[in-house]
Amino acid sequence: MRMNVFEMEGFLRGKCVPRDLKVNETNAEYLVRKFDEVRAEARNEGINYTASRLAAAFNHGFINKSLREVFDVTRMILSAKEELANEPYPIDGLSGEYAEKSLEEWAEQIRKGADK
Repeated sequence: MRMNVFEMEGFLRGKCVPRDLKVNETNAEYLVRKFDEVRAEARNEGINYTASRLAAAFNHGFINKSLREVFDVTRMILSAKEELANEPYPIDGLSGEYAEKSLEEWAEQIRKGADK
């Protein structure tokens, strides 16, 4: 359920109740639950985007790997949605730090001529 600005203001001031508020759920618990839902949606969108970009890169000839390898990696990326569905907080490897560190290391190797 989406709230507009007026409904959110009324909810926060205690003047209205959202339809999906559970019995005996406090406002704080409701907001935490809703933010968790938003986080899960955003996580799934990111996973879908990553898998789509990999597939597009392969289909346009930017990845020189076998179809089987790309298929396996794409399937592995998409399976992360199911694995992470019950994780309330990010687990190791989801922050992007590993990828950023790898990019820095690869850039250094490219500058040194290691890509030849």
